[in-house]
Amino acid sequence: MLALLLLAAASFAPHEPAGTPRIEADRYGDDFGTVYRGEVLHSTFTLVNRGDADLEIQKLTNSCQCTASRFTIDGKAWEEAQLRDTRMLGVLSPGEEAVLEVVMRTAAATTPGDEKAISKAIRVYSNDPSRGVLSLTMAATMTSPFTLEPGLLDFGVVRKGMGAKCSAVIWSDALGEFPITGASAPTPELLTVKATRVATEPGVPPTWRIDAELAPTTPMGSVLGHIELTVDHPRVKEIQVQVRYAVEPCVTFADNKPDQANLLDFEVMTAGTAKTVELVIENSDPRVPYLLRDVQLKDCRPTSEGFAAELVEVEKGMKYVVKVTAPAKLGKANYFTGSVVLNADHPDLPVRKVPFRGWYKSTTKGAP
Repeated sequence: MLALLLLAAASFAPHEPAGTPRIEADRYGDDFGTVYRGEVLHSTFTLVNRGDADLEIQKLTNSCQCTASRFTIDGKAWEEAQLRDTRMLGVLSPGEEAVLEVVMRTAAATTPGDEKAISKAIRVYSNDPSRGVLSLTMAATMTSPFTLEPGLLDFGVVRKGMGAKCSAVIWSDALGEFPITGASAPTPELLTVKATRVATEPGVPPTWRIDAELAPTTPMGSVLGHIELTVDHPRVKEIQVQVRYAVEPCVTFADNKPDQANLLDFEVMTAGTAKTVELVIENSDPRVPYLLRDVQLKDCRPTSEGFAAELVEVEKGMKYVVKVTAPAKLGKANYFTGSVVLNADHPDLPVRKVPFRGWYKSTTKGAP
């Protein structure tokens, strides 16, 4: 009987509350004041477990690519590349500390232009029940010490296989001498770049010329990227210059209104009068002929009746003219649309669709 009473007493005895981990930092942010774009800013934060249970540091994330971290916990250092893919970094016993080193590369900050306030966060995820995500910030007011003319390396539209060159000059009234010791692109096999000091007259700020060349092997597509310049200066360490280009096929399609791409516009037609518009197709690369096989009219609304397309071969593989005719009237319809479909033997443009549209204006007095 005594044993049963003791067992019952043990069952209803209050349990000791489980311990709770608690994450804290020696501070929660750094403000660097006014800095130049291109400076590399450093912060070191100390994290500590102020609770009475093990604190699990699960992962770290950055708010943008201009911050990078190095995290040391329990004698092990995690570098930036490892931090991106790791979901359990380590455990801090009560009272133990970890060190987080953060770098902000202001050249990579997405905020361009003159004086701009920037604030980037590093988030620490843990098993702290009251603060599962600890946010640490790096803030600054960034100003650009450089002038770039033009404002970016813009190759414009480049025809496939042709390659292109582009240049800009950069100078600084604020830095004094800023030797550019290196120039590179993320894809050096496609884009090469070099920086050359420009001789200037006395009193003219130090100036550099940036020359970039796009390889003929660059694949088709539109790109907005950047090149990186390494700078030997006490404050500014790097410069990023935006690069823009679009590689398109060597075949161009010119409609009847150059201000409207890929649209044959009949505009306003007088009812009772047919109208013809032209699409001119030209190939600038004789090594890859554009062999236009046929032209079809599709998706005509409200009807395809009365529409016609004529193919004129000016020079086989190099130049064609497609003439599209809209009928003098289209029943009671005032508006029409459709597409010209071009079928060709060409590796990049086997099929091309060009829309068309138009309106009929009544000649009846008082009609709109």
